[in-house]
Amino acid sequence: MKKITGLIVALLLVAAVGPFAFAAGEGASGRIIVPMVSVFYRSDQRCLFSTIALSNITNEELNCTVNYYDDNGDDYSSIINIYKGSNSSSESEIVSESNSFNMPAHSTRSVVFIQKKSVHIHGYAIVEWESSNKMIEKALVGGLRRYSIFSSGNNADTFSFINGGRPF
Repeated sequence: MKKITGLIVALLLVAAVGPFAFAAGEGASGRIIVPMVSVFYRSDQRCLFSTIALSNITNEELNCTVNYYDDNGDDYSSIINIYKGSNSSSESEIVSESNSFNMPAHSTRSVVFIQKKSVHIHGYAIVEWESSNKMIEKALVGGLRRYSIFSSGNNADTFSFINGGRPF
């Protein structure tokens, strides 16, 4: 009877602690696809750009990468710049001129898709994040903003939540 009780206690202990003690991998990660990311440029008075706003909702720093692909699957990640706000002026500060960047805990970054030469790109972005903390399940919330400028003054601005506004 003592052996059976000991076996049951051991099994309960493994069942309760097992997912934490035997977790695979070095840390946590996540990814999501963002459709309808567009870039169109003919002049400063005739253009459309996209921006993804990402907010880190954790107490941990995250490593993020955003890749951008056109309708043929060609990689356009090189046109991405990462910005953060600025308290000193109306200008945003560039954080990174590449598609990979660090996000401090509780911070927000803008991923700007902009090309000031004649282009017309419709595609999608893949947002990926990593954390050294294995316990994080979801780390980011975000939205996609598309804005256009036309010389006629008929400018447009749209915003949609990524993942319906739910963390990913």
